[in-house]
This record gives sequence, structure tokens and C-alpha cells, in this order.
Amino acid sequence: MEYRIAELQATLDHFNEDSDKTDKFIEIVRKYTEITELNATILNEYIDKVVVYEADKSSGRREQRVDIFLNFIGKFEIQGQAEPAPFDPKEHRKAQFRAYYHRNKEKILSEKMKKRNAEKAAKLAAQPVKTPEELVIEENARKERKKAYQREYQREWQRKKREQEQKAI
Repeated sequence: MEYRIAELQATLDHFNEDSDKTDKFIEIVRKYTEITELNATILNEYIDKVVVYEADKSSGRREQRVDIFLNFIGKFEIQGQAEPAPFDPKEHRKAQFRAYYHRNKEKILSEKMKKRNAEKAAKLAAQPVKTPEELVIEENARKERKKAYQREYQREWQRKKREQEQKAI
């Protein structure tokens, strides 16, 4: 019986100790609810120690385990953290290309734009210069083509509507 009482007392003491630690950790969390800048003071209040293990390259990619121990609550683990995907050289090359593209996007796009503008300028230079009368005639022809297209579209729409009405009867 005395053994059972001692066991229960030890469990209760352990529970009270954990409760005190939890309360202290919650105080720290409340103190820093709106962190705008992470500094050494905040890190020292939150983190007890960081254990960095030796890197492992056996899977074909460099993996390194890091354990973070928080003050008052111990080792911090992220629940449901996914295992890293196996190394895929094809995906790796794609990721490298995307990173290169994003780093050099402005340069790449400016080179493309220069090339495109040079091609447009060459096309314009190759075309004969049109007189104002020719430009007016060309614009009128464009407007007539647009009107003809609209008339054809309207006729087709009306034809389909008549067919639907006949099917409904």
C-alpha cells in the first residue's frame, strides 16, 4: 500500500512539475504574440538547445536531421511532417532551370524583347511606305470584312434558333 502511495505521489509531483513548465512556456508564448523581428533574446527564451546530426548521403541526396528542444517543454516535433520525396534527377534539373529563370528573368525577357523588336523593325522596314489614301482604303476594307463577319454570325445564330424552335414544336 505504501508503495502505491509513493507511486501516486511521484506521478502527482511529475504532473505538477509538467504543469509548472507548461505555464512558464505559455507565459513566453503570450509575451511574444506579435513578433515582428526574430532576435537573439526571443530565441534564447524559446529554445533550450539545437542538436544537429551528421549529414547522410546514402539516399543520393544530402539529408541532415536537426532536433530542436524548447525551454520547459522539451523536443519539438512537427506532427504529420511528410518524408522528403526520393531524389529525381529530372525534377532536380527542372527545379534548377526554374531557379535560374527566376534569378535572371529580367535579363532573359529583355533579350527576348530586343530580339522581337528587331524582328518587328525588320518587317516594317521591308514593307513599302503607304500613302494616306492607301491607309484609308485598307481601313475601310477591314471594316467591311468585320461587318460581313458579323452579318454571317447573325445569320448562323438565327438559323440555329429556327432549328431549335422547330424541334420544340
